[in-house]
Amino acid sequence: MLHQFRKKHISGFSFIELNVAIALFIIAVVAILGILTYCATAAKKTRELSQCAHLAQAKVAETLYLTSDQIIETTNPVPFPAPFESYRYAIKKLTPSDPKLAGLQELKITVTGSTGAKTDLISMLAPPGYMVTYDGNGSTGGTAPIDNNRYTPGPHVIVRANTGNLVKIQDELSLLFVGWNTQADGLGTNYSPGATLIISSANVTLYAKWTALRATGPAGGLVFYDKGSYSDGWRYMEAAPESTEWTYRFWSTNPGLVGGTGTTIGTGQANTAIIVNWLNARSESGKPAQLCDGLVYRGYSDWFLPSKDELNKIFINLQKGTDENGVLYRSVGRFREEHYWSSSEAGSNYAWTQRFLGGGFGGQNNSYKWIFQCGVRAVRYF
Repeated sequence: MLHQFRKKHISGFSFIELNVAIALFIIAVVAILGILTYCATAAKKTRELSQCAHLAQAKVAETLYLTSDQIIETTNPVPFPAPFESYRYAIKKLTPSDPKLAGLQELKITVTGSTGAKTDLISMLAPPGYMVTYDGNGSTGGTAPIDNNRYTPGPHVIVRANTGNLVKIQDELSLLFVGWNTQADGLGTNYSPGATLIISSANVTLYAKWTALRATGPAGGLVFYDKGSYSDGWRYMEAAPESTEWTYRFWSTNPGLVGGTGTTIGTGQANTAIIVNWLNARSESGKPAQLCDGLVYRGYSDWFLPSKDELNKIFINLQKGTDENGVLYRSVGRFREEHYWSSSEAGSNYAWTQRFLGGGFGGQNNSYKWIFQCGVRAVRYF
């Protein structure tokens, strides 16, 4: 009996020791596998970061893939979207100045969840160079051109045309696109489509430049003056179409001082009223001031003979070829190559006229009221 007990006890003791030994062996194996896995992962990280460094040295546009357990210390942490909020790893966005990303245009971070699902976080990194942006500058329709190129300093940019058919409606006028300017107020440098823009050391924004000059007015005439804001009930002036024009007219039949006429912009309407009264009192008819005052066109009857300065604006902004803002244009309005009368007197015997000659040549003269026959074109305020 004692022998059997001792044998069973010894056998039991040996069985326990065997189990312990096996358990320790398993633990050791697991630990070794863990160490090997960690080493393999570390080696993988080293290879991937080395590849990143290789791309940086090559300065080529590539995509860098990083798994969520990698740590890159820079700035601007990247938050993970749902359902990966719990994966708040220390992955941070690489900035263009980071040496690891020199020359790269895109960083792609792939986050893999426990279920195998994944999401990608993309951060575009600006490549070297400067950009040109086009702005519609208050346009009410169409789209501004888009230039995704990046330019190094120098004369490398060909300015684009209004390829997106930008339009701008202002005060019921369809304004004309006349190019681009480096300032929204038009006081910077003008650039016409097809011109060469020199890039310095900064991005450039080109603003659409709009003008009311040469646009069609509400009465069907051409806008030749814009004073910039409304006052005295008007802002713009339009010249009546060619079809309403009169040719070879005397200013008056007999000499004599009307008196009270002005020469500046804004005086033409008052001048015309004074002259019409003077002519009517002398039983004259068919004279320039009377013709303009009696004109009815497209339902508008508020036409008048322009003053000296108003007439000069017609020449500059509709006929000359370079307007008051330095914009080049083709002559419009079909003015004859002759003198046109104004409503501004220059004494008892004379009134001011404006020459409308080809090639942009013009000028103003004192002409005899009852000797010279000149053209007549009516205008109106609105």
